[in-house]
Amino acid sequence: MPESTSPEGQPIPERERAPRGERKNSQSQTNRETAQRPWKNPIAQQREKEARELEEKKRAALEREKERRRDNYFNKVKVGRPTKATRLYEEPIEEIPVKQKAQPKTLWGKFIKWLNN
Repeated sequence: MPESTSPEGQPIPERERAPRGERKNSQSQTNRETAQRPWKNPIAQQREKEARELEEKKRAALEREKERRRDNYFNKVKVGRPTKATRLYEEPIEEIPVKQKAQPKTLWGKFIKWLNN
């Protein structure tokens, strides 16, 4: 068998070149794979598409509601303006003298005081 030449002009050994029948077989096999796709009902496809669109609309509505709530919150809760600095006045501290209770003189009074301590 004579060796064929590649487009660059170099000879191709017989081992690397594929016979003609194998090349056709691989092409027809890919055609079969594409031709044997699972058939889907067009009505079912339409329903799936509508379900996806409905889900997207729900997501978008939730996002809008979330944004509306956030804006409402920021409108109600405004950042307070800083208040005026208060003036501190130094006032004298008055100490109130603590009155000492008179010591009990009777036995009963001493006993009650002992219980309370």
